[in-house]
Amino acid sequence: MGVDVPPIISVDDHVVEPPDLWLRYLPAAFVDRASRVVLKPWKPDRVNFHHWPFSPAEEGPLTDFWEFEDISVVISGAVACAGVPAEEMSSDPVAFNEMRPGFYSVPERLADMDLNHIERSLCFPTYAEKALAKFSRQEIYQVIRGNAIQMLGLDETLPQYAHAHTNAER
Repeated sequence: MGVDVPPIISVDDHVVEPPDLWLRYLPAAFVDRASRVVLKPWKPDRVNFHHWPFSPAEEGPLTDFWEFEDISVVISGAVACAGVPAEEMSSDPVAFNEMRPGFYSVPERLADMDLNHIERSLCFPTYAEKALAKFSRQEIYQVIRGNAIQMLGLDETLPQYAHAHTNAER
């Protein structure tokens, strides 16, 4: 006899922004400033890093970096570890082709949620606030309001989230 699992509301989930996010949704006026994913070698770096203690290197293992102006950020395996056996989990950088698509693809995320009996999920960005911090509040509002997609209240919360986490104001 099986056990019924009640629907779960998960309130601390993390998503990885899709690699084409900024190029797909930014208005044309901002595309030249868009973040991009670049495959590069990486090295441990506990001095000159953004968010995770890894930096681009001249040589070494390859991974995806989010690049925006002077920021290069890896995606940590600690963020994209769902479905990874415990003995294989690591905080080392992980590339998009090494993670479950449910981390960055909405249809795949919904399928994963169904498998885990997750009815609702409160998701937090991995990289967005670092990139958005380089834009002014006015520019962020232009980007969000300029899109035809429904952004579930992000037009009010995302600008504050970005600036609160970076103390940037222009």
